[in-house]
Amino acid sequence: MQALLLCFLTFPLVGITGELRLTPERPQRGSSISVEYTPDSGRFAPGEHLWLYVYEFRDGEAYPFLREISLEYQHTTKKHIAAFRLDTATVFALCKVGTERLFDTRQGRLWEILVYEHEEPLHGALLQAALTRFGTLQEGGWRRAPNLWEAESLLQQAVRRFPESFAARVWLLAVQGRLGRISAQDQEQRLRELLQQPYPETNPADVRAALWALGRLRERRRMELLEERILQRFPQWELSREILAVRLNRAAIAQEYRATAQRFLRMYPPEEPGYEEMYLALVRAFLQHDHPDSAAAVTRQFPRAPAAAYAEIADYWLEQNRPEEAERWVRQMRQAFSQQRLVRLHRKPQYVSSAEWERGNRLLEGMVLATEARLLRQQKRIEEAIQRFQEALSVYREDAPVVLYEQLVDAFRVLGQHKNAFAVCTQAILSSRDSDTLWSQFRELFLQLVRRDSLELQEQMFRLQEQAAVRRRQLLWSERLEWSVPAPIATAPLVSLRGDTLTLAQLRGKTVLLDFWATWCRPCKESLPYLQKLWELYRDRTDVYIIAVNVWEPSEDRSAKVRNFLQDGAYDGLPVYIDPTDAIPVGLGVTAVPTQVLIDRNGLVQFRTVGYTNPAAYFRSLQDMLEAALQQR
Repeated sequence: MQALLLCFLTFPLVGITGELRLTPERPQRGSSISVEYTPDSGRFAPGEHLWLYVYEFRDGEAYPFLREISLEYQHTTKKHIAAFRLDTATVFALCKVGTERLFDTRQGRLWEILVYEHEEPLHGALLQAALTRFGTLQEGGWRRAPNLWEAESLLQQAVRRFPESFAARVWLLAVQGRLGRISAQDQEQRLRELLQQPYPETNPADVRAALWALGRLRERRRMELLEERILQRFPQWELSREILAVRLNRAAIAQEYRATAQRFLRMYPPEEPGYEEMYLALVRAFLQHDHPDSAAAVTRQFPRAPAAAYAEIADYWLEQNRPEEAERWVRQMRQAFSQQRLVRLHRKPQYVSSAEWERGNRLLEGMVLATEARLLRQQKRIEEAIQRFQEALSVYREDAPVVLYEQLVDAFRVLGQHKNAFAVCTQAILSSRDSDTLWSQFRELFLQLVRRDSLELQEQMFRLQEQAAVRRRQLLWSERLEWSVPAPIATAPLVSLRGDTLTLAQLRGKTVLLDFWATWCRPCKESLPYLQKLWELYRDRTDVYIIAVNVWEPSEDRSAKVRNFLQDGAYDGLPVYIDPTDAIPVGLGVTAVPTQVLIDRNGLVQFRTVGYTNPAAYFRSLQDMLEAALQQR
């Protein structure tokens, strides 16, 4: 699951930020754009080579195509310049500046280009500008800070100028419902009235809006009939691929799931975006139900199988300790990888950056090497396995999975190479790829190789943990969001169980961690005790505020519901507040619970994480977010 005058305020920009000038200010279709960027001195080194990332949207399409434009540094002016021409089909574009990993995103808003016709923005420009502000539709490199208030203003302008726009009217009702401008009953009634009128099924933007409206009205049969018409008439649309992907996720039974995946593979060639993911979904579905023969049959029915599919089948047999069965699949995996390697270089999705695609290819190669290494290990070819494991680590780099380190340590110990095993344990811990297994190995090897002193062992373990934490937090901070918080959210009241009110604006100057939860959410029930432990760790710090924010509670007396829930747990002192209007999660783009949002002392959203996996990972993640923000000045 963000230029116009708008009637609201946001938190002021803090610190030094980059400035991107795009001229002309009101480009027409196919216009040439001149670029001048004054860099963010706190983010980029003077003269550092930077790129302009331009995500161009065509009318009706949800996914953009990306241009990566090298910026030329001017030593005299200390500015970066470039020029490019918009595609003639482009109606809207989003821009950011950066390197392969570090970006200036204008505090999450990104710079935008609305394409004009004469003196007015195109209909598609207003619509795309609004949709990209939803904050829930995409998670690509063009993701921007959510702002439904701005989206509402843009959609209102689109409806005024283009009253026949079905998509704009539907999405305006969607936003007004989320903002509480209209009741759920009023929203549903207006959607029904819209759907009773004819709307064009030849425009993907209108069809996408109609599908959302039918889903909101719970009219599944009508929604599925519309989906089927689109699949039949417009299989070339990206929306058709989206429809099959959504059907896969909502499949109620395994047979429906497999049939949807097979339909996708029959409809589209291997070069089509999503083909590999759908192929893997089908193979995994069979393997998860212990049907390896059916998974093998898929590779015969659709012979241009991706290397990752063969790896899945090989891993299945390796998990069963059946290297004789895995061997042929490993051979096919290697053959497919060799054949597809060069082809993949030219199959990059249009909205993915070169760096992102290179990383994906690197992870695939690492997986191939690691799978080969596992087979060699089970075949007792230990020295060859070690070589493959090391090659996999080299290719994976910082993305190496924990299990790879565990397997390499095990292989070294089988050969009696305990010093090498100890070195790998240390490397894994410093890379935060630690596990109970690796710590156990580390302790045993330390006492064997370094010194039989348990106190010194504990000191060394503490030092390694501290060094690893420093590395993690530095990397985490380099990937921060820097999203500004809209004023309506900053002043929206939270209410404690005692009736006290609190706003984010009142907490300005503190580092604030919000954990959104609900009593009906099972992962929330599991995570809240560890939020309590985190609060206990920081309770004496006056510059930190940790809040459990209850949202989306289906109860007329939410305070009583929450109070009864908390009585069953040991939540002594943890600040628990209720968002009575559920406005804050809407404004921050929260679509699921539990979700954790960290806001720094300047009022900027720096991190947002979703879900709960296990206590250790949850606690470490939240503490890292807090410490990364607290260490900044």
